[in-house]
Amino acid sequence: MGSAFDAHTAFDEHLLGSSSIPPVMGYVMIVHDCPDSRIVGRGVRSAHFPIDPDFEGASYLDRFLLLCDRLRRKSLYQAVWLVFANPEDGVAYEPSALLSYDKFIANIVMALGVHRA
Repeated sequence: MGSAFDAHTAFDEHLLGSSSIPPVMGYVMIVHDCPDSRIVGRGVRSAHFPIDPDFEGASYLDRFLLLCDRLRRKSLYQAVWLVFANPEDGVAYEPSALLSYDKFIANIVMALGVHRA
């Protein structure tokens, strides 16, 4: 999230040149799908900040799905692709149609089209 925020701030402060069009950014997350990442309810603790209630009782995979969906909905990135993969059996899948490879590429192409126009 920090790199997206930094890029948006640099654009707002005119540090990326004279373009009136913000930079195009994509976020790709590949998460290991294994028994440990599927455990629900594993304690989430923070000594410094309160825990988001949406993360309580969620598995590691669920938390990544929530994170990536929030990045997309808040427009921190123009495109987000989330993949859960298990290298032991060669299986990979996209847990959300909104966070798929096809949507990722379509959003990047669309955003780049604005720069080319």
